[in-house]
Amino acid sequence: MQNMKKTVSIFLALFMVLAVLASCNTPSPTPEESESSSIFESEESSGESSDQKPDDQEESSVDLGGDDATDQTTSDETEDNGQDDGNQGDGDQDGNDSINHTYSDFTSEEKSIFNETVGLVIPFIANDEYYVEEFDWGTEIGVSFYTLGNTQAEFDAFRNLFSDYTYDGSEDDEYGDAWYYYSKGNVYVDMSFYYYENEYVVDVYVYISTEGGDEGGDTVDPIIDYGTIDAPVTTTYAHNACADLASGKSSAYPFYVKGTVTKIGETGKYYKNVYFTDGKTEMLIYTINMGEGVSGFKVGDTITAYGYIKNYNGTIEMATYEGSVYVYAVKVESEGGSQGGGDQGDATNHTYTDFTNDEKALFNSYFGFVIPFIANNEYYVEEYTLEPEEGINFYTFGNTASEFSAYRNLFSSYSYDGTETDEYG
Repeated sequence: MQNMKKTVSIFLALFMVLAVLASCNTPSPTPEESESSSIFESEESSGESSDQKPDDQEESSVDLGGDDATDQTTSDETEDNGQDDGNQGDGDQDGNDSINHTYSDFTSEEKSIFNETVGLVIPFIANDEYYVEEFDWGTEIGVSFYTLGNTQAEFDAFRNLFSDYTYDGSEDDEYGDAWYYYSKGNVYVDMSFYYYENEYVVDVYVYISTEGGDEGGDTVDPIIDYGTIDAPVTTTYAHNACADLASGKSSAYPFYVKGTVTKIGETGKYYKNVYFTDGKTEMLIYTINMGEGVSGFKVGDTITAYGYIKNYNGTIEMATYEGSVYVYAVKVESEGGSQGGGDQGDATNHTYTDFTNDEKALFNSYFGFVIPFIANNEYYVEEYTLEPEEGINFYTFGNTASEFSAYRNLFSSYSYDGTETDEYG
């Protein structure tokens, strides 16, 4: 019996060893076999069809690991883009300077375009988008500089960068937008700030004249001295320099000419038939406007006039060029002091500071109110009738451009109905 037990024990031990060895040599099931096995086991255990539950499991796996992750990324990107868009666009148009503009200077290539075309590079205004393009208008060639994304305050600061240029005045175009004119030697700069197609625009043209005369005729030798505001030429020099111009032709560039006023034919918004001289040669200025800081002048004053010189039927005179470039009095020297060469600010100690009682009664009889008064050195109040209208004309002398601007502000309670330029500019 004991031998039998030993035999059985030995047999069982051998059997267990063989079983262990056999299990070590059995390959592991593949994922497919394992999945198939689990499916069949599920079928066998539940007795249900395999058509639905595996599909549900597959959809759940794709949704959680695939589409949901993609959707989340897309949502984040959309949110980021929306935030970026919110940081762009309107800017500050109430007079505060905007910051962090995209562009802060011309490229080297653009600077070369300016230098090759007009011989200088104008100041840059930081902006969000801009264009620089050459142009050729026949009698002028130059470069246009056009920006987007600026404020009125930035444009005003941009104009101040032209302090070493001569300010030649301003005028409103047919759309009521103000254009400001500057020059430096023979280079002219026209600029404006306006609203166009939902954008605030700074529009600048920098150019030089390529021909003289109304139809491109005779030109003046470019070595001629055209003067500057601080070193103008005399009337004798200017007359002699243009003596050979053909009738109807103008100088290639405008002159700065200085002389003492001997006669004024007509005064008003602009003066007509003004004669001035250096003591040797008297020249005629057919029409002259007041430059910045110049309120007017009288016989005996010494003025510096800026504009083109023309041969008009044999008379060498200063006159409007091509119907749009005016002659300006840019500096006036008189016993009462100097005007021009910049903004002279408000004049003080004017002779008249208010309407008389009779004049106020006249306004009230027409309109039921009295308009604001601007202090001045001389004025007129006159009734007029221009069918089908009638009213009162208030006309003053001796004011500066800045005083007029301040006077306009006194009408803040009135409705502003726009501006337009008359036939005289």
